[in-house]
Amino acid sequence: MRNRYFTDELLGIIEQPERWRIVSSFLRPERPEINIEKHLKWMKAHTDSHPAREALVCFSGKGYCGFKGKLYLCDPGTVFFFDAFAPHDRLYPPHYPDSVHMWLIFLNNITFVHLYDIRGGKSNRTASFFLKNDPYSSAFCMEWDAAVSGKLPDSFRRAKMVSAFSSFLLHVAEKGYSPSRPKDNPDHTEEIMEGIMQNIKSSGGHGFNLAKTAKLAGMSKFHFHRMFREYAGETLHSFVDKCRLKKVGELKKEGRNMTEISDSLGFSSLSVFLRWLKMSKSNN
Repeated sequence: MRNRYFTDELLGIIEQPERWRIVSSFLRPERPEINIEKHLKWMKAHTDSHPAREALVCFSGKGYCGFKGKLYLCDPGTVFFFDAFAPHDRLYPPHYPDSVHMWLIFLNNITFVHLYDIRGGKSNRTASFFLKNDPYSSAFCMEWDAAVSGKLPDSFRRAKMVSAFSSFLLHVAEKGYSPSRPKDNPDHTEEIMEGIMQNIKSSGGHGFNLAKTAKLAGMSKFHFHRMFREYAGETLHSFVDKCRLKKVGELKKEGRNMTEISDSLGFSSLSVFLRWLKMSKSNN
């Protein structure tokens, strides 16, 4: 039986977690740090971070990935776990080796799955769908929470992470054998927008600018801006500001001071936060 998303070569990586080598901020990196001057220079202007956890799985190609200012080998079986707001490479440079990668984005009750074929430095998305209220995704994110806490030995945390991620990836790959396609981005805008809006509400909008949020949804900035406005009846910027203002009130009730609130909402400084707060109150 043919899998519509994954070739036998790609399935071989998913089916053999013993081949995986993990790079994360909470475990010792299992791929070597490398020095490619051209890419390190490119990284300075092409590093990004997102208000969601992400995972990168390398299926083919001998490439590399920038993570927290360092460059690591990214070859078949390499798995990166990026915590929310952890800086990492944004897209791919023209000099990037031909590769096949899968990006997974975890937002509250929605997980986005994007499969990319990189050729000549250009990334072509060959598959894209999402899972809503998925128990395998939830179980994996719980293990991620436990791994970050660091209360268990590294080898034990790694084993639990790999076990949970293996179950999740097999579940993702199984969608390729289903007679019906998983829900994809263009046809299920309402569910995608609702999931993103819920994340903005719960986080107070920390990190949800247009470029980053559009990327999380797997859309261009122009398309996302139009679709969000149609669905929400306002711009992303306006919605984020409303959620931020509400979050300020909630954090004040918890006894947080202005500096703590500014940091929690991701403002660059207290003065910037206070200016925004004054302007937002005058507009409401």
